[in-house]
Amino acid sequence: MEELLHTYTADGLLLEGVRHGPRPIDIAIVYTHGVTSSVFRKTHVLIGRSLSDAGWTVIAGNNRGAALAYPLLHRSGTRVLGGAWFERLEDAAIDIDAWIDAALAAGAKRIVLFGHSLGALTCFEVTRQLRSSLWPDSSSRPRRFVRSRRHRVRICSPPRQRPSRKARRRICSSFRRLGSPSVA
Repeated sequence: MEELLHTYTADGLLLEGVRHGPRPIDIAIVYTHGVTSSVFRKTHVLIGRSLSDAGWTVIAGNNRGAALAYPLLHRSGTRVLGGAWFERLEDAAIDIDAWIDAALAAGAKRIVLFGHSLGALTCFEVTRQLRSSLWPDSSSRPRRFVRSRRHRVRICSPPRQRPSRKARRRICSSFRRLGSPSVA
């Protein structure tokens, strides 16, 4: 099941996305693309569908850095030039926040941020901002707000073809470790 989505950012820009899977009742994965990409490109659609097939709900949303340059519609009706040439990391955090709000409005109680390439860095930035705003006093912060099984970053080129069945299983098993998804 897939549904096209639209949401407005806090600064009034209209963003497009897609929900893979049913409406969430517990966990939703908020997924974002890398620089110049789009969640409607084949690789990102295959990731969303693979996670959906494994029982997860994926809210995949474009941010203002999709493509190189293209017009974004503002709530006021004016157009703003968007795209990777004009994107700032701080603005991408505003965009992720809009998709988190969309996932919560759809029924999610818990959110997993998942990004590809620059989208992964954006997810870390959003998490850092959330952590600072929720726990301004560092002594009261939870010890494990973000955790990773690996402490190194691997840089690799994007796949030129459909991810292998083994790669899709590896992605899905990473999410299974979070617990069983609860879906309607």
